[in-house]
Amino acid sequence: MSTETLPEFSPDCRVLVVDDDPFTRNMIARGLGKLGISSVFSAESGEQARSLLEARGSVDLIFCDLGMPGEDGVTLMRNLAADHAGSGIVLISAISEKLLRVVGDLVAAHGLWLIGTLAKPLGGTELRQVLERWSAGPDQAHAARQPQLTVDRFRQAIQHGEIEVHVQPQCAPGDGRLLGVEALSRWSTPEIGLVFPDTFIPFATTHGLINELTDYVTRRVLDALAHWDEHGLHITAAINIAATTLHRVDLPDFIHGECAQRNLDVKRLILELTEAGIVDNLSKSLDVVSRLYLAGIELSLDDFGTGHATLSQLRQLPFSEIKLDRSFVGAMMTDPEARTIVESSCELAHRLGLRCVAEGVEDTEALAEVRRLTCSGVQGYLIARPMPIQDFLDWAREGAWKPLFSAGDLPVC
Repeated sequence: MSTETLPEFSPDCRVLVVDDDPFTRNMIARGLGKLGISSVFSAESGEQARSLLEARGSVDLIFCDLGMPGEDGVTLMRNLAADHAGSGIVLISAISEKLLRVVGDLVAAHGLWLIGTLAKPLGGTELRQVLERWSAGPDQAHAARQPQLTVDRFRQAIQHGEIEVHVQPQCAPGDGRLLGVEALSRWSTPEIGLVFPDTFIPFATTHGLINELTDYVTRRVLDALAHWDEHGLHITAAINIAATTLHRVDLPDFIHGECAQRNLDVKRLILELTEAGIVDNLSKSLDVVSRLYLAGIELSLDDFGTGHATLSQLRQLPFSEIKLDRSFVGAMMTDPEARTIVESSCELAHRLGLRCVAEGVEDTEALAEVRRLTCSGVQGYLIARPMPIQDFLDWAREGAWKPLFSAGDLPVC
């Protein structure tokens, strides 16, 4: 491969190549050697890669094949997420471009720094491109997801009200009637900057702070519902809760008590859960879920269609609603597979007597389609981006979204 346009790399760079194919390992090592990088380690499997990392410490760059015997690349990525977020990741596969795209999304969701993907057989041009992206360093979005958090600092943020609650509205797709909002947490500090939820929520879960965060957000949302009631706006609000929160035996009593203090019906609050984590701890969750159901507190299954056991969850837990994942809704107008998933999910919800909410609606074509599929609710940037909770009442009064739902404004699908 030509090195004329390649940037210079420090000889101290450490690279790990994980691939069961010796030819691929040698090719990457030779290419890196031409750049002056001599600290290149190799592993034939995920297990061997983790052993090397434990023995030699972190590395700057990891090339990882997805299809390997034993511990495959997908499993390795999950295991690396906790301790190797600073390492650049390059995924390799001979199976399909689609697999690379899907796992690439997974790597990003784990908070890892995904540099790029390579399909086998590897070529010098593609390798050069990912190395150039690596030399540019992590982008600002990734860097912002890697702040140095501490338990004391995060607890202080909760206690001092630094965690902001934003809300995104949800409307009826037929007439645009305002149904409710989804509450989302945001945190920005002078010393850390913007901290994304996909960083501080796992941190809170890992360090035993998730209940404090959940209680804080719940109280803020219920305060807002009571305030909106005083101004004639009677809607629901959904809050996202972690799977571990379903192990709190006091959760039903906590919600019931907080609602009673504000003279609110508990049905005004909806708890949204993703599938992640529930399936492995279902027996611990059933006690609390049953009592939530008896108290009239509704559950919504978020990111529907992305989990491997979603249908099992619908059968075993008393959900009242599913929310179609935005990745399918956003792609359904151009991707036949995504469209099929959306259509079949809507039909399933109708047959099970569940509400079906479409997230990620960003244009009138998508709105027309979810209307045709008779979704129960619609949510997305077309209606409004998430906004500070204190701004929502003014937004609702202005009614800027209502013209979107005029029959003449929607295209015919």
